[in-house]
Order: sequence, then C-alpha cells, then structure tokens
Amino acid sequence: MRTKHLTIALVIYAMIFVLLFYVSNEFVKNPTGSFEIFSLTIESSMVESYLASSLDNIIFFSTIGILLFLISKEKPENNKLFEKIKYIFPIVEQDKQLSSYLKKKISSLACIVTESERNIELMESSSCDKFVKLSISSESHLKNIYGKDDFISDEIIFSVKVDPVPFEDIYGEISEVYITDTLEAIPKDNEKLKFIKRLVKDDCEFSKRLKVKLKPNKGALYKTTAWYWQNIDEKFNFHVSRFTEKQIYNVTNSTANAMNVTFGSNKIKLNFNQKLSKIVSNLSSGEFVDFFQDSKKVDDSLRQLESEHLKELTYSIEPGESVKLELVNVTPDDQFTIQVNQSDTKSNFSKAHANLSNQ
Repeated sequence: MRTKHLTIALVIYAMIFVLLFYVSNEFVKNPTGSFEIFSLTIESSMVESYLASSLDNIIFFSTIGILLFLISKEKPENNKLFEKIKYIFPIVEQDKQLSSYLKKKISSLACIVTESERNIELMESSSCDKFVKLSISSESHLKNIYGKDDFISDEIIFSVKVDPVPFEDIYGEISEVYITDTLEAIPKDNEKLKFIKRLVKDDCEFSKRLKVKLKPNKGALYKTTAWYWQNIDEKFNFHVSRFTEKQIYNVTNSTANAMNVTFGSNKIKLNFNQKLSKIVSNLSSGEFVDFFQDSKKVDDSLRQLESEHLKELTYSIEPGESVKLELVNVTPDDQFTIQVNQSDTKSNFSKAHANLSNQ
C-alpha cells in the first residue's frame, strides 16, 4: 500500500516537473529573460534552479520506490518453509541440527485431523468372563493446513500391542492399514496392508510406519481395521498424535450379555446430573441423607469433581445397543480410556498393557 502511494506521488511530482520544464522553454523564447504568471514576474534562473532540484528528487525517490517495491515482494509468507523458519529463528543458519529439528517439529503441526471416527464392536465374551473380543475400525480425515507448502511425512505410525490370552492361539488380527492420497478416492497404489497380520504368542505386537504427502489445503483418508481380545480388568488407551477437531467413538454391544462401558477423558464435560450421579454412587446408604443436608459439602464435591483431570462416564449397553461419545479439539496431551466389563461383573481398574495408537 505504501509503495502504491509513493508511486502516485512520484507521478504527480513528475507532471509538475514537465509543466515547469515547458514554462522554462518559454523563457528561452522571451527576450526579457523573465515570465509573468498572475502578475508575478518569475526570473528564468529561479525556474532553472527549481527544475534541477526537482530532477534530483525524482531520481532519488524513484530509486527508493523501486527498492521498496522489490522488498515488499519478498514477504516471508511467500518463501519456502526453511526460509520462513530462518526468518523467525535466524540462528538456524548456523546450527544444522537445530534447523533439522525445527523443520520436523513445525512441519508436523501442519497436518491436522478434521474428523476421526472409531467404531468399537464388542463381539463376544470369553467363557471365563475375563476377556472381551473387540473389533475396532477407525477412519480419520487428514488435512494439510499449509497455505503454500506440501506436507510430507513418514512419521504416521500405527501400532498395536496386546496381552496373551490363555484360551486362544490367535490373540488378534490387523486387516487394514492405509493412507490415501485424497479424500475423494482410494488409489490402487495406497499404503494398504496386503495381508492379514495375526497376533500370536511369540508375535503379539505390530507396528507400521506410513508415508503421506499432501498438497496445500488438501486432505487424505487414514483407515485402520483390527480385532483382538482385551482383558476387562484393564483400561484400553487411545491417543491422538495431532490436533483433532472432532473425535467420535461409537461402541456397539454384539455380545449376548449387557455390558458396561466406561469412558475416561480429560475432555469429557460432565453435566450437573452426571456429576451428581457420580457423587451419589460413592455414598453408602447411611451417608446419603447427611450428605445432602449439608449444601456446602455438596458444592465442594461438585467443584472437586470438576477439577479432576480425568473424568469418567459409564454406560450400560444391552445386546444390540450402542453408545456414542463425541469430543472436540483433542490434542496429543489429552487422555482417553475405555474399559469394558459385563454388567454383573465388578471391574478392577489397573494399569493397561493393551495399547492402540492409530493416528
């Protein structure tokens, strides 16, 4: 904008110069050596002196204007990623390791998940009632939020680790892991798992590193499908590795028994009834009346529950029913757990060994 104004000013100034130059030529034709404008007599030497000074000014400001125009074209947002990093952190030019680290970290932030949905099916319970067979399929929409740069990474890792089960030789299977190049269609050369990976006694872990390249403001589809046995005494951990605008969990009970599903997350917002229900569930029949007669104790309990880092919601799901939980603006620092057990079985919460990380 400043360059535009300077250009307009120079044009006006040049027009005045041309006009005065014309006037100076009239002096040459005038034998008196002077010129009269509105009854004012102007000596030719005054006009010549002014023209010489004006010419110097035009040359000077034209040079400055050209330099400002060239500088304004070199904006950091128009540069490649490394040039932008150098603009923000000049020291990187002198430290290659720091430069590489910053490029990797900043680049990882450029890919977000606009929506991720995990469908968890409770397939069956074990005869000993200690394990439940889970089928988990996930679908995530990746997006490159760079305005001018490609997002290129091979750091998207899908990994599964399960505990052994005493009644089966096969602890689980992974049947689908891939990332597309677009949200519209699945290309033939995608990173799809070409076989069923079985998790057995001597090989109960699986990990796959996936490559993804996204053009500016473009998206891709990331999909995984697997099943495995889960100990009901252990919490099942989920996490995201990038900012996720919307995270949806659907849990369906396909077993023959009613099942309890407990969601745990610092992102869960409990309403008043849910908070009250959670407090009451921890009271004995003798404490119930005394507790609600003390309003200060009720308020303190509600505030304490609100300040807890990890909140839990438990749902009882009948056979054929499902429950849905939606979280927004989930980050890698957020926690999320699921624990499943039969309605008539009291769960014993302990440290989890089963772990699914699929973003």
